[in-house]
Formats: sequence, structure tokens, C-alpha cells
Amino acid sequence: MVKQKVLWVCFVLLILAVPAVQAGADDVDTKERGVEWVKDYSGNPDGWGNLANTKDDAESFYNALGNLGWRRVFDYGDALTWESDFEKSSVGGSDATYIDGLDFAYFSGHGTPTGFIFGTNHDGDGSQTYRVHFSEANWGDLDLEWIVLSACQVLQYDDPAGNVFNRWGYPVFKGLHMILGYDTVAQDSVIGGTFVNYMTTGGRKIKDAWTQANIDIQPSWAYSAYLRGCNNDEWLPGYGSQGPDDDTGSCLVWARVQS
Repeated sequence: MVKQKVLWVCFVLLILAVPAVQAGADDVDTKERGVEWVKDYSGNPDGWGNLANTKDDAESFYNALGNLGWRRVFDYGDALTWESDFEKSSVGGSDATYIDGLDFAYFSGHGTPTGFIFGTNHDGDGSQTYRVHFSEANWGDLDLEWIVLSACQVLQYDDPAGNVFNRWGYPVFKGLHMILGYDTVAQDSVIGGTFVNYMTTGGRKIKDAWTQANIDIQPSWAYSAYLRGCNNDEWLPGYGSQGPDDDTGSCLVWARVQS
């Protein structure tokens, strides 16, 4: 039985007169996806516990899209999961080769409101070790459209570092359409395959597929969330229309949904 949606909260940020930036060079002819996951946190000095289901979570997404013809780009776990894969070049990152060379990316591991956490130290410039901090991310200036951060609290609305728009909005959105994740702590569960199923056979928009997958699987105390461009209330390619790249983050929508 599908649990009923209990609470839905939404905020919209609109900023006028934000300087324009160059649109992303979207690879429209090839649908690419890649995943990274961390189970082993024994090498992290901050005491993060190991996780049981992150590999299955990310790979269920990876395999489900692969079975639909999406190009299999990379599946990296534990020691091969590096912060620099998600970081912009100005902080020593290589996102252009990795995350921003995809259309749809998925990370599964620990998280906080200001970033997501790794088990090894491969930070681009050494300033934010064992994590990708929001200040290190510029996504979509090449190809990335959607990214799942299957990690606790990354999309929490309020934080001393700023609200979710201040942290993960501009300048993270550089052509990006949507970030999907959690407003709260979440259970270590396998979500990815169910998410893809709702986007495809279920015919749901990307954001609705994510929240429904979490309603099905997560306990009621967990709130899934998303941050998207105002023009990016869209479907997976092949199942409905998509909006334009959001190059400025000047109009964003954030919402959370109780599981």
C-alpha cells in the first residue's frame, strides 16, 4: 500500500537583475548518467559511521536507467569516490570530466546542510577535506541537468550558513535544472530504482517521482526535498518535456514532502 502524502511545503526565491552567464553546452544527443557512493567511512576522521545500502541505492538508479538505454559513464564507490569529481576547476576540482559530463548524477552517502561527505580525502585544493562544500560546486555549465544527493539534510531549508537558496542556489545553478535530496535526516535505504520506475512506467515528473519513492520507502519522520529552477518542473527525457537550462539561479523553487 502506498502511504499518503502528509505534508507538502514549498518556497520560491525570485531575484531580479542577476547578471547573465553563458548557457551550458548541453550534449542533447546522448543521455548519460553516473553514480558515486560511499559505504566505508572508516577513513574519515570525523567519526561518520559506515552505511549499508548506499551501493545498492546508487546502483539501482544506475542500472534502471542503463536498462532504458542511458549511456553507462561511471559507477564509483568508496576509495574511487572523490570530492574533486564534484568540484569546480577554480578550487582544483575536475567536475568537467566527471559530474558535469553527465545529464543525471546520483550520490549516496552521508550529508550535512553545507555539503556531502566522503570516506577518503581527495579534495581539489585541500580547503574542505572529506566533503563537497556548496561553495565548491558550479553545476550545469557543461552538461549536468539533474543530480540526486541521497544524503541527509543537504537540502535542509535553514542553517547558520544560510537558507537553502543561499547555499545551493546561485552560483551552484549554472545550467543545472534540479537538485533532489533531503531536508531532514533520512534512513539508509535503497531509493534509486523505485525513483526511476516512477519517472518512467509511473509517468511522473522528476520531482514527483523522487518524493513518491521516498513516501513508499522512507519512514514518516523523513522529509525528501528538491530545489529546482522555476521553469524546470519537468519529466525525464522521453517521458515528457524539459525546461531550459537555469543559468543564473535567479528563480528557484524549494519544497519538502513528508514520507
